[in-house]
Amino acid sequence: MLERLTSFFRAPEVKASRTAQLVALESGSRARWTPRDYATLAREGYVANAIVHRAVKLVAENVGGCPFLVEQGAQTRDTHPLLDLLARPNPRQDGAAFLEAVTAHLLIAGNSYIEAVAAGAARASDVRELYALRPDRMKVVPGPDGWPEAYEYTVSGRTVRFSQDGPLPPILHLALFHPLDDHYGLAPLEAAAVAVDTHNAAAKWNKALLDNAARPSGALVYAGPDDTVLSDEQFERKHTAAREIALAFGVPPMLLGIPGDNTYANYQEANRVFFRATVLPLASRIGCALAHWLSAAFGEGFRVTVDADRVDALSADRTALWSRVTAAPFLTVNEKRAMVGFSPLEGGDRLE
Repeated sequence: MLERLTSFFRAPEVKASRTAQLVALESGSRARWTPRDYATLAREGYVANAIVHRAVKLVAENVGGCPFLVEQGAQTRDTHPLLDLLARPNPRQDGAAFLEAVTAHLLIAGNSYIEAVAAGAARASDVRELYALRPDRMKVVPGPDGWPEAYEYTVSGRTVRFSQDGPLPPILHLALFHPLDDHYGLAPLEAAAVAVDTHNAAAKWNKALLDNAARPSGALVYAGPDDTVLSDEQFERKHTAAREIALAFGVPPMLLGIPGDNTYANYQEANRVFFRATVLPLASRIGCALAHWLSAAFGEGFRVTVDADRVDALSADRTALWSRVTAAPFLTVNEKRAMVGFSPLEGGDRLE
């Protein structure tokens, strides 16, 4: 009875909140960009973006397919122990697949690491295999002088330390130039990350629109003249992000299928420029770095360069060179042979 009387005179319960007097104000949200780490860039770029995927494969596959020569003094040879090693670097990969992996790591991470595996007593002259290691698993260990004294490679919680002592360091670190980092390189994919995010966001919006039966959530109606249409320049802005991605990787947009002046003559010229400006410099840099690194195993004083005469995309350049040399009456036979890359002949110091 007493409990009933107490409940009768008790004040009614009222729901309250500590934030009842809080007024929430929201401003426009900021853009969210992809984090600049290898895994995220590789996933959002190479794996999820068709433009990035094709650009990386186009550069990497062409670098992997480049024919190499060894230049030693005034001699140029197409047979050399190092070229044999590059042709079959390890039991799991051929030369093209190996160089493709090295190049792809450079383009996606800005860094590429190659491990030299020696046989027997692990002497420099016993190098038998080369392996391309994943850059996100490698860590540079700087020494007292600031230069790398070792590299640490971590897989499944286990870390292997590669000391850089000895006549042949076990790790070759290839890095693209980075103005703000002493040890790690700047990847083209990182430079193109904003364009990649923009391109991916547009693709996701289009997919969401299709999932909604192509019905937008709203409509903006412009009551202008009846003949008002978008100009060619306004339509072209839709491909800006894709063109920026192609620019970062050094690939002409038309080679990636981006709309433009896609005539046959322009395609031929774009392919030639692509090899001259992107493929050959990168392939030559990798070849020279390998020669410098492995000089303790294969001898000093040689370079590994690309045999441009065997690149089909540059056949027009070779034809033009041969025509100019043939039509030069003031050059001797040996001078003409030197201009096209041949050794001199006995008695060739005469005009034809």
